[in-house]
Amino acid sequence: MSRSRKKSPAGGITTSPSDKPGKVVAHRKTRRRVRVALTSGDDLPDRKQTENPYAYPKDGKRWYGKDDPVLRRK
Repeated sequence: MSRSRKKSPAGGITTSPSDKPGKVVAHRKTRRRVRVALTSGDDLPDRKQTENPYAYPKDGKRWYGKDDPVLRRK
């Protein structure tokens, strides 16, 4: 597999391996607000009000150059 390369040259900006811990907390907040709204008879909250993807451990992806063989290794 010495010739295998990434098809899309992108990677995470920080060293965090995953966004999962941030997503777990955000979805828990959303589910809690939905439960409270259902019991009180209010309108359901919008997902954008409770979740902030910029607060996740990784800050998104960065696209690398196509010709950089070191960054495109698997």
